[in-house]
Amino acid sequence: MNSENIKEYIGKKVLIEIDRPLGSRHPKHNFMYMVNYGFVPNTERHYNE
Repeated sequence: MNSENIKEYIGKKVLIEIDRPLGSRHPKHNFMYMVNYGFVPNTERHYNE
């Protein structure tokens, strides 16, 4: 997602997908998520998991 695409989402309600819920543990590093962690579907993700 580049900065031009981000502008499409500012100030709008969007549906998100939570893939690591509050209190869950990271599968590789074992830290606990203190917030719901997710993403906006159909957008690029910049991590390799």
